[in-house]
Amino acid sequence: MSRAAGPILLALWLAACGSSAPPRPATYYDNGTLKAPAFSERTHKKRYQQAAAGVVKKRAVTWVDAGRPERLSPKAVGKLPMAALVAIHTASEMPKGVERDVLFMVDKKRRPVSIRVDVKGAITVEGGPAWYPDKERRDAGPIKPLLRGKWEDGMAGDLALAWDQVGEADRALLKGVTFHRVPGRHGTEGGKYIANEKGHRIEIYDATKDARERGFVGAPDQPQPRSLLTYYHEIGHGLSAFPRLEAVRRYNQTVKAANAGKPGAAKRLKALQKAVDQQQKHNPVLAAYQKTLGKAGAPTVYGATALEESFAEAYALFRGHPAALQRLRPATYKWFKGAGHRHAIQGALKGMPAAL
Repeated sequence: MSRAAGPILLALWLAACGSSAPPRPATYYDNGTLKAPAFSERTHKKRYQQAAAGVVKKRAVTWVDAGRPERLSPKAVGKLPMAALVAIHTASEMPKGVERDVLFMVDKKRRPVSIRVDVKGAITVEGGPAWYPDKERRDAGPIKPLLRGKWEDGMAGDLALAWDQVGEADRALLKGVTFHRVPGRHGTEGGKYIANEKGHRIEIYDATKDARERGFVGAPDQPQPRSLLTYYHEIGHGLSAFPRLEAVRRYNQTVKAANAGKPGAAKRLKALQKAVDQQQKHNPVLAAYQKTLGKAGAPTVYGATALEESFAEAYALFRGHPAALQRLRPATYKWFKGAGHRHAIQGALKGMPAAL
């Protein structure tokens, strides 16, 4: 008589990110990469001075230079640098409630400028010194064991920076993750977090390379490559998925114990199956995160496509541009600052049966 087949391992497949046309939140960070044209002081300054003066006559405009804010008058426009003039014109065409970081090319120098338009239409423009992301090189040594594929030097160094800034506690929850440089176009996707029963990985696409060369994130006087937002975003997916991955891991480990005839394994499998089902239906990390948003919604347009994308976008801002998240979603910022995401993960694991 043949022996009856034992329980089988659970297959798990998670892939994020997706894409769709979302509704716009009332206030949000615009993390799209703006490919701005090149400007010349000699050719364009007079035209943009006139445009900026027209904006200042109609709206409240504040220029922040070296941390010092100045409410502008039409006369004060004449002393502004070219990048600030272009930024004021750009702000006049942006929706209310939006923040954006733009790297303007002025006379072959890249000028980082942060633009904020509040819900009443008041404009704040903050500038920084010339910055050249393509010339920055960081040591990728600490993260090299996790890399797969052929990585450009600059991108590998940026990823090492992001991995360091994520912090030891969050890195511990991503044990075993690998980063794969996948060349070629994948639409506008910068990357994807993928997990199955064999492990998890993050794929990085060419759009992330483009973002590195064209944009920045953070304070304009201390800019960082815009590509960091992609790395933080995909790491965020890994964090929010951790309880579900851990439930499946414990289930599969117990399947092996059951197939080996270990006492009590069958009963434990039932309990773990229930835990897996619960995690599939209700993600406690995302539920806790959603409470911080209130009625404000996602902090970016892309985040409005799904709750898991909202979490990943908020986490990316928390790591890459915390000041922007604090302005746009103060309760969410406070939650991350207090390690709310890790507390939610720990709470999910507390009631989860152990593996045999």
